[in-house]
Amino acid sequence: MLPLLLAYLSLIPLSDPLLVFTKPGEELPLMRSMPVGTQLEAQWNSGLIRQFDTLTAPMEGRHYLALFSRDSLGSISEPTWYLIQVDNQPPLLKYDFSSAFFDAKLQTWWVHPNAELQFSASDEGSGVRETKVSRDGGPAQHFDSETFAFTLSNSERVKLLAQTVDRVGNMSQALTLQIVEDGTPPQHQVHFRGPHSALDNRMILGVDASLHITGSDEESGLEALDLSLNGEKVSLEALQRPWQPGSYQLSVVLKDRVGNVARPSEMSLFVDHSPPEPTWQVAEPARVVANPRGETFYQFPMTITLTATDEVFGPYKLHYFHPEQGWLPADQSVSLTLPALKVKTRDLLGNEMQKVFTWNTDLNPPAIQLKNASGQELEPTQMVAIHFGDEIFPQVMDAEAGLKTTAYRLDEGPMVALPNVFRFTQKDQFTLTIIATDVFGNTAQKQWKIAVKRSQRGTQP
Repeated sequence: MLPLLLAYLSLIPLSDPLLVFTKPGEELPLMRSMPVGTQLEAQWNSGLIRQFDTLTAPMEGRHYLALFSRDSLGSISEPTWYLIQVDNQPPLLKYDFSSAFFDAKLQTWWVHPNAELQFSASDEGSGVRETKVSRDGGPAQHFDSETFAFTLSNSERVKLLAQTVDRVGNMSQALTLQIVEDGTPPQHQVHFRGPHSALDNRMILGVDASLHITGSDEESGLEALDLSLNGEKVSLEALQRPWQPGSYQLSVVLKDRVGNVARPSEMSLFVDHSPPEPTWQVAEPARVVANPRGETFYQFPMTITLTATDEVFGPYKLHYFHPEQGWLPADQSVSLTLPALKVKTRDLLGNEMQKVFTWNTDLNPPAIQLKNASGQELEPTQMVAIHFGDEIFPQVMDAEAGLKTTAYRLDEGPMVALPNVFRFTQKDQFTLTIIATDVFGNTAQKQWKIAVKRSQRGTQP
């Protein structure tokens, strides 16, 4: 009988035993009612059956324990099976923020307002009993689940102490968290280098201007600076190079390390590489004439007023060049004695233009010629001999502003309108005077000595 009984007791139970959690060396709180005259005996992990008064937990691990009673006749009762889980290891407590940044220098967590702190407790031995979380040394909150959320509401700065206890009293390492709330979005500054100026809610940039943007966040710190130009993302370096002329829409978005996003900043930019365009107008009444060819001529001296226009950026500087005094500001009227004037304009962005204005002026008298029927020009310095019936032809030209009047006279006779052809029918000798005046009063005069003969037709000797 005894070998069979020992074999029976050495079997590990197939049914679920009673589970007991404890620490090594602690007395096991096992209770079993026994009749008078019986002795309580135990068997550990299929080992020897021993009598005992108290039972203490063995080393860490899982152990099977069979309890039974033996009466005075040596009969053994049915065993009661226990699974003793001996746990000497502390639980593990972890945490995670929904949106946070850890400042290693300050040993501080920066968190977004109303951030949620996730705790996760675990224990592979006896299991988690509870986790206690206290705020700023106040009373602890108890959480009996392994994972739970802790909301940091209305806390600009808080110190949390958290610790987990397992089912046998082992305690995790205490977590001390310094937490600071950051609800302020980052800020940025825009710096311009080179010629620039604000005009009508937009920034005007000159030839060599470049753009520099700096972001800052005095709490959790800056994480991202996103830039876009006309809807396309660009790098900060791209804004630091000279730009091409045109209109641009710049968008700046900043994000800090806990997720605060600054309100997008929009800026209208216009890159102006065009200098002011100079113009002029006559300041005082002057003689202006358009000849038959459509050319305009001006009578000098003439007084003009200089102005300049800039469609983008209005203010400008305007100078003209004086041959003796150099560049002078054109803030008053300018008296012209020469048919050309050099002008220089410059706007506040540094765009500059030099331009030379020229005017058609007529300082020359008309040209007067006298030709015979063969087209030969008759010189006024020689005697012109012609015969009865010969024709000579006057020609008066003005290649500039144009003719006003032409006239002639014979000897000291009156001035009469100049015909297209002269034909003489009697013998005579006289002086032919031709006078021509252009529209600006320039006058030319020429004289020829004419001798009309009856002899055989000839030409000028």
